[in-house]
Amino acid sequence: MRFAALTGFPRPRRRTPAGRRLGFPRLHPGRGPARRVVADHRRDPTRSGAALRVLRHAGTGRRRALRVSRGGPGTPGDVEHHGVRRPVAGEVVLPGDGAAEGTGGFVRAVVERYFAAINSDSFGDLAKVFAEDVEIHTVGAPAVAGREAALGHFPKILAGYAEHEDRVTRWIEATDAITTEIDFAGRLRDGRPITFSALDVFDLRDGLITKVTTWYDTRALRRQLVPPQGLHHLGVRVGDLGRSIGFYHALGAKLLAPPRKLGRTAAAMSMGAENVRVALAGFPDGTGIELFSFDGPVPEWCRERDPAARLPHLGIRVTDVDATLAAAEAAGGERLWAEPGFFGPVRVIYLRDPDGTVLELLDGSFGAIADVAGTSPEPPGTKRY
Repeated sequence: MRFAALTGFPRPRRRTPAGRRLGFPRLHPGRGPARRVVADHRRDPTRSGAALRVLRHAGTGRRRALRVSRGGPGTPGDVEHHGVRRPVAGEVVLPGDGAAEGTGGFVRAVVERYFAAINSDSFGDLAKVFAEDVEIHTVGAPAVAGREAALGHFPKILAGYAEHEDRVTRWIEATDAITTEIDFAGRLRDGRPITFSALDVFDLRDGLITKVTTWYDTRALRRQLVPPQGLHHLGVRVGDLGRSIGFYHALGAKLLAPPRKLGRTAAAMSMGAENVRVALAGFPDGTGIELFSFDGPVPEWCRERDPAARLPHLGIRVTDVDATLAAAEAAGGERLWAEPGFFGPVRVIYLRDPDGTVLELLDGSFGAIADVAGTSPEPPGTKRY
């Protein structure tokens, strides 16, 4: 078979072992982009002696140089141990620097655009860098397949962050994949900081990302995501669940579980009674209140009718004491002071709910109260009660 028909190059003027005086420039393994030559014959060039001679003339036939085997295991497109990709039928791939022709920095640019979209919450821009059949694999989570599913995946997993950034600290680039080492830093919407290191591997095809695989220390992240220890919920006995649900809704609590009747076994174990109805409501900070009422005989431990004897008062933080007080009174509450007062910088007032439980509304943190209480026996502006 003619040399020119196989390679697309004119026949060299003279063959030398080093391949220096050929009709085409000498190519050094590891320098310059790979060159792909398409032949018009139908034989598999991996089994063609002429094809091997082409590669040897390009610098692959010397001792310790890159070599393509004449057969053996592997399929076209595989990367073998010597670093030369096994050609597909009808093409010869000359060794280069590991970047496919026409890619190089462009491949990295695609991944850079991915991180720019993630860090700016511009998730719609990911459609420009994802292939139609893209897959997202994250350690400890189900795989996500397809571009549309991937576009909805990232807003969901980052919804809990007020701010976040993936900072690439190292790039490792190959022909059809890029590996990045990541330092993630973010802040949850409740103010807690989150930091961890991760490894992202990107598979690419035709200038688009076909697969993203992420590894990170799941236990380290889980420890940071667990809310700090604190008050979980309070149980309050009420006479009318519907009325109390409306009252605590006026204070900012959202109904999480509608009223349900506990079975005799569950009621007996939890309340020492035969019939108990329970509703759960939650405040924006995550704390909750459990409202319960008895449909039958009241157990011995709960027969005292004075709520203050069991729960002197329940403190609830609000953003606007006066507005919340007005809403509470409209829902059946009764103020115990004529007007709200101050404890240091914190505005406060006491009131009763429809069942007589004493509540304290405050617009400051518990720490602010403690700071004032620990520095002055009677802070300026304190309401006497």
